[in-house]
Amino acid sequence: MTIRKLFFLFALLLPSGLFAQNEPTGFATEKGNLPVPITGQYKLIKPFGTNVVGGIELGSKGVYVRGKSGCQARAVYGGKVAAVYEFDTGYCVVIRHGSYLTVYARLEDVSVKQGHMVKPLANLGKVARDASGERVLHFQVRQEREALNPSLWVKW
Repeated sequence: MTIRKLFFLFALLLPSGLFAQNEPTGFATEKGNLPVPITGQYKLIKPFGTNVVGGIELGSKGVYVRGKSGCQARAVYGGKVAAVYEFDTGYCVVIRHGSYLTVYARLEDVSVKQGHMVKPLANLGKVARDASGERVLHFQVRQEREALNPSLWVKW
């Protein structure tokens, strides 16, 4: 399954209870200052928005971050785990921060469950390997269903 199909399915499978929540108590004020969503050394390898791969234009609703062996996805802000999904590319964790959501996809395993409250920098799970054997995290920031550019939110 392609990443594009995966995130299309992800948008369709989100329970309606994830939406129309109260406004955040500070998430929006942290724009540009959120910590990196992966532990250890990292490198941004695919930006938000349209990317051309093999002559084909693909849209990305988040960023791809390559990490070192053993790297973990970590919460960029405190909130409630709204969902944990399993796909053929690994697990996906969604954390709600008022009307904002952060999405951590391509996890090998997870250390949180739906309904858990997490603190900033809490480990969410080990980042999975991609087809080339690299550890790559897909990270999104959303305001309800609207994808926002994570590069404007995280202090890289």
